[in-house]
Amino acid sequence: GTGITNLNSTFRAVGTHNAQSTIFKFTGFDNLPNLTGVQNTFEYCRKITELPHIDTSNVSSFSRFASNCISLQKVPNYDTSSATRTDYMFSSCFNLREVPEFDLPNCTYAVSMFSSCYLLEKIPSGVFSIPYAQSLFNTCRTFKEIPSGIIINTTAANVNAGHRLISQNHNLTNLDNLAGFASGCYTREMFRDNYSLKSFPEVDGSEILDAASMFYNCPALEKCGLSGIRVGIGFYNCLLGSGAIYDI
Repeated sequence: GTGITNLNSTFRAVGTHNAQSTIFKFTGFDNLPNLTGVQNTFEYCRKITELPHIDTSNVSSFSRFASNCISLQKVPNYDTSSATRTDYMFSSCFNLREVPEFDLPNCTYAVSMFSSCYLLEKIPSGVFSIPYAQSLFNTCRTFKEIPSGIIINTTAANVNAGHRLISQNHNLTNLDNLAGFASGCYTREMFRDNYSLKSFPEVDGSEILDAASMFYNCPALEKCGLSGIRVGIGFYNCLLGSGAIYDI
């Protein structure tokens, strides 16, 4: 009913241990205007293919909301305007291919929000403004480009704020849509293990605070337009020549 305020862990692992069950579908969530808690609500619901529409306008934490929903294919356009954390929200949703363009003006913590979403083909742009986004798209292997005009804002006071932001992608050949980095970014291992990445655009890196192993094990990387770097940066197992590295 309308008085429900908390769905934390309410349906966690429903159907997971029932060998006879097939596909679950949740309905009846249209009238929950007072809802504030959805942490772990559908976590480990491995047989649902879509999530119900829920009024989440007052929810601040979506932590592990639908993580490990390995059959999930469809996500509603939830109101995330009040969200401050979205860590592991959809992590390990192996069959999820596309998500809405979430509005996240207040979110500061998005660790592994989409990590191990292997088939994700299109990624939202708003998540790049989040200050702490470690492993945001780690092991998202399928998408081929990032949204245009992106300015990465991993500026939380922690060297791991941007750690493996986009890593272990098999199809990303360039990051040409990247517009730059906010002042005070941390980019440690940010693009590590992107096996098909060939080029990086001409952007200013002078305000990056930590870039250790930023391009570690990008074996196809042959062009990097990053300039102005004032901190240590790593290009282990890349194709860059000595001249290209000197220019950086």
